[in-house]
Parts: sequence; C-alpha cells; structure tokens
Amino acid sequence: MAVVAAAGLVALGVLLVGSGLALRPLDRAGLDRAGALLGPTTRGSSRSAPLAFGDSLVFEVVGADGRQRSYEVVVTDPISDATARLVSSDSGNTVPSRGRVFALAKARLTYVDGPEPAALADLRLVAETEDGRRLTTWSAFCGVLSQPLETQASVYRSTVLEGELCWNIDAGELEGLRLVLEGPSGEQRWLALR
Repeated sequence: MAVVAAAGLVALGVLLVGSGLALRPLDRAGLDRAGALLGPTTRGSSRSAPLAFGDSLVFEVVGADGRQRSYEVVVTDPISDATARLVSSDSGNTVPSRGRVFALAKARLTYVDGPEPAALADLRLVAETEDGRRLTTWSAFCGVLSQPLETQASVYRSTVLEGELCWNIDAGELEGLRLVLEGPSGEQRWLALR
C-alpha cells in the first residue's frame, strides 16, 4: 500500500523523503528540487545546467552551527537592463561607466525549515558571468533600490522575503548572467535569470 501511495505522489509531482513524513515538490522534469539531493548533471547543479527561470529551488545548507536549514528561492522577474529606471528613481544613483548597465532581477526567498531564528548570512546570492566571475550586490553596486531583497535578516519558518537584486555589469554580460546560491559548507546551485 505504501509503495502504491508513493508512486501516486511521484505521479502528482511530489517525492517522499526518508520515512515519508517529509514531502518535497518535484520540478517539471520530475527531479527533486532539494539542493542537497541533486546529482552532478541535474538542472541547477552547474552553470551550464541552471534551474529554469521561474522554477523554485529548495536549497538545503548546513549552517555555521552544524544544523541544516532549507530555503526556497525563485526568480520572479527576469533580469533586465534597469539603468534608466534606477538613475531616474533616486538622485543618489549615478549613471554607470560607459558600456555598463544595472542588471536587475526580482526574487522570492522563503525560509522553509531549520532552527529559529535563522541568519540569512548562511545563504549568499551572487551573480556569475559566463566567464565564471562571481559578483555580489555590494561588489557590483547599482545604487539605491526601491525594494531590495533583504539578505542579512534573521528569519523564522515560513518567512517570505521578496525584492530586487542588482549588479553593475558590462552590457554584454546581461544575457549570460546566472544567479548562484552559495551555502557556508560549499553548497551551490545555479538559477537562470531569464
């Protein structure tokens, strides 16, 4: 009976984990979205195989305290050149250097499970260019955003944070930019930004 029930749940897009008490959604390809369970050729496991734009990823990391945390991350608005909007929206925002743009995307981050409160400092969201350079939002600063994604907060289970991520990049890098989630123990997953 349990095997039949499990098969039915997989058919519905859910994977039973462990004893069957934990349910994890499957992505469109039928693969478990939990970062810790992805294999080396699974979508999201490398720059060349990022999770598709709009798909959510449950990313599991081990914090500095040795305890596991689960975050769900989804890119909700595709990356775009937001230079004109950002420069006109705040007098403190200056035009980037010639040939550069402010690349902006929106994302939603949910703290799914783990100790409370959890420090989001255990999770880093960075951009990666096609040549492998990693950019943080402060190393490639855009200026003042109207709704920045808060990445330094302490959160409780089911906390949902939504906001903007922005990087000051060469205009030619916009198309190939990826979002990379990094955990404190070296965990990493890639998400397409468009």
